[in-house]
Amino acid sequence: MGNETTPKKLNDSEAIIRWRSNYLLLNDVSEHIKTQISYDECEQLFEKIWKERANAAGWRLQIEYLDDHECTFHFIQT
Repeated sequence: MGNETTPKKLNDSEAIIRWRSNYLLLNDVSEHIKTQISYDECEQLFEKIWKERANAAGWRLQIEYLDDHECTFHFIQT
């Protein structure tokens, strides 16, 4: 909720979505969270969760990280 999303490509076998993640932003701006998990670890956890979700739904997911807590999700139907 509240994440800025922009669909770039949508069809039956592929989707590309640009996403500004509040999850990644929260880790970066919350001082108490930074002491518990590094940004790299947060990013790895974020990626693992989303790839498992995509896989369970029959999609392969590639994530490209951009600046300012943005990323591009590239879903390909398996």
